[in-house]
Amino acid sequence: MNTNMKIRVLGILLCGAVVTALPSCEPIDDDLDDCEVDFQAKYRVCLVTNENLEIARVLDKHTAIGDDLREHLKDVFNDYGHDIALDYYALPDSLRTMPVRGSLPTEMNATERSYEIFMPIKDYMHLAVTNVQGNGAVSQSNTDRCHRAQLSLSPQPPVQPNSLDEALPSQKAGLFTGRRLLTGLTYGPQQYDMPLYMANSAAAIVIDPRYPRKNSFTDIRIYTLGFAKDFNVCDSAYTYPENDYYVRADQVTLHNTDWLAYCAVSFPSREPIYSTTRSRVEIDEPVFRYDDCGKSVWYYDCYVTMASGTVTRTIAGVHHPLRAGQLKILVGWVDDDKEPGVIHFKDEELSVSSDLDWSEGLIFTN
Repeated sequence: MNTNMKIRVLGILLCGAVVTALPSCEPIDDDLDDCEVDFQAKYRVCLVTNENLEIARVLDKHTAIGDDLREHLKDVFNDYGHDIALDYYALPDSLRTMPVRGSLPTEMNATERSYEIFMPIKDYMHLAVTNVQGNGAVSQSNTDRCHRAQLSLSPQPPVQPNSLDEALPSQKAGLFTGRRLLTGLTYGPQQYDMPLYMANSAAAIVIDPRYPRKNSFTDIRIYTLGFAKDFNVCDSAYTYPENDYYVRADQVTLHNTDWLAYCAVSFPSREPIYSTTRSRVEIDEPVFRYDDCGKSVWYYDCYVTMASGTVTRTIAGVHHPLRAGQLKILVGWVDDDKEPGVIHFKDEELSVSSDLDWSEGLIFTN
């Protein structure tokens, strides 16, 4: 082999060695240590709710009250994201990983929003949460690992409630979350859509005072109980306390009426066990259930203070679950005759008990 041929062969071998040594991500940015994937992500707030149907069904003859309740809940049943928290967890260790360029967005301010995010090429579990900031009763916790990441009540409810003063405040906005497994990623653009679904619910009570000028009550307090205390974002599952905690309902501002209304926003209730021969139900989106399971799943706890200073307590147990995105409304009236202060309800599928002389400290426990 002559000298020129040897030089040509050696050059080809050297070029092959250089190509082999190049990383698989093709173009290289000298400022980056790792190859990157360019996430072109679209986040969309998806509101699945029965709000308008429930208001029409229960308050059909009281449209003004329905409008006032809808106004009170305008930040809850609303397909709009304000703040947003995005987390990427590298698999298989589920470690939280940050972008290779820039930082993760913290604001959405839209129903639908797109972002471009540059991440190292790995397999990820991706979690997204919106409307936590300013909610007033919920915060993110354990965000260092994806399977521990939660939306949690803040402050956490007492292990054993001893007083109504320990009741937690109502949540202020609709919480929406999403999760997505991202695997098999390569260098360059990677598009995905991320729907965010609601994680909390609301319960309202509308009360007719019947004869407000004759009535002898001076104050009404409404609480709800029987709900989850945490939401595991990665598993889309709720955890429940051993003892129920109280949520303090806020009074709804009503116009041009003597009626009263109260509303509490919380995590959903437990799921009851229905007596049925069917064990398989296939759905492709959240649904709401109203059939009677035969026992109380969650409760309204009502306290009416009389002019004499005594307190009348009425407990109404609801026989179907309160699910994420769902609104439940009860309509009742205050007894001013045989059982002064007792609240009676139109809904027949309730377990109702009353105490005409309730004393502080005798609160509900499981």
